Amino acid sequence: MTQVARQLEPLPLVHRPLFQSRPQAPLVSEFRRHVNDTGRPETFRAISTTKPPSGGMVKVLSEIHVSKQVRGDDTYAPCPICNAHGSQFLHGYLVWCEASEAIYAIGKECADALWEAGLLERAVSEFQQQQREASLEMILLDALPRVPLLLAWLEQHEPAAADTDRLSRAFKRSLSGNLAALEGAAKMGGQLWTAGDDGQLVLTGTMAGSAFCLAPTQAARQLNSAKQYLQGIMFGDDDAVLEYLTRMSLKEKQAASNAVTRSRQMLEKAAEQIRCAWDFTRPENLERINGWGGNQRDRISAIGGGWRVRINVGGKHWYDELKGLVAPAPIPALRKD
Repeated sequence: MTQVARQLEPLPLVHRPLFQSRPQAPLVSEFRRHVNDTGRPETFRAISTTKPPSGGMVKVLSEIHVSKQVRGDDTYAPCPICNAHGSQFLHGYLVWCEASEAIYAIGKECADALWEAGLLERAVSEFQQQQREASLEMILLDALPRVPLLLAWLEQHEPAAADTDRLSRAFKRSLSGNLAALEGAAKMGGQLWTAGDDGQLVLTGTMAGSAFCLAPTQAARQLNSAKQYLQGIMFGDDDAVLEYLTRMSLKEKQAASNAVTRSRQMLEKAAEQIRCAWDFTRPENLERINGWGGNQRDRISAIGGGWRVRINVGGKHWYDELKGLVAPAPIPALRKD
C-alpha cells in the first residue's frame, strides 16, 4: 500500500557502494533489527537512498514490515524508486543491485516503475525458495543427528511390538463372535455402562487401552517401515549432517524431511498400540472389566496377574502369557532441548 499525500523531512540522498557481492546473513539480520527498533529502513547505516539502477541483477534479501507505531510520526517509509522523500510503504523488500553494489529498501508495488515487468517477481520467487530451503535445513539440522536415538528406541521396542501383535491376533481369534460388548465399550472411549436397579444406565468405570479391542494391531509392521526410513537418513552426528546437507539438493532435503516426519508418525502409532495392549492387560484393568462384565449378556470374566491374562466371554476363552510386552518409553524428541 502506498501513501503519497504527506512528504517527509528530506534526508540526504546517498549512494553507498559497499557490496560487490551479495550481502551475507549477518548484515540482513542487523537491518531487520534496525527496522524492528526504529521503523525506519531509510536510516539504516548501509542503505542507499538514491534511485536504484534500472539494469543489472537484482536480489531480494529480506521482506520489510514497518510498524507505524514504532515510526511514531504517522508516516510510511520512503521508496527510492517512487519518491525518496514521500510517505510510501509499510511493506516492501530489501534488495541488492549488482550494478550499483548497493542495497535499497523499496515498496512492494514500486518495482515496475523502474525495472522490466516481472524482474522483481522473479527475485521474490527465488528469495522465497531460499527461505523455504533455509527453514528446511534448520529442521534437518535438529532432527537428523537424533536419528540414532530414534533407531535405538525402535530396536528397544521391537519385542514389545511383536508381542502386542501376537496378543491382538490371539484375542480376536479366541473370542471371535463374542466381542460385541467389549467392542461397544471401546467405541465409547472405554466407558463401562451397566443397568442399575432402577433400569437406568450407570457408568461403572472406564476400560484402559480400549482400542486393543478393536482393529488388530500392526505395531511390528509400523516399526519395520519406520526402520527403513530411518536407516536411509542415518548420517551421523551434527558435523556429519552438516556436511551431507551441503551436498544435498533441495529435492533430497525434502525427501529427508518427509522420511523424518513419516518415521516419527509410525513410531507414534506403534507406541500407541503397545501402550493400549499394556494398559488393557494390567491386572487392575482386568479387574475393572470383570466387575462390569458379570452384568453383560455374554457374562464376561477377566483376570490377570501381571504376566498372564485370562478373559472368558460367553463360553469362549482367551488365555495368554505376556512375553515381551512392556510399557513404551517416551519417543526421543526431534528437536534438542
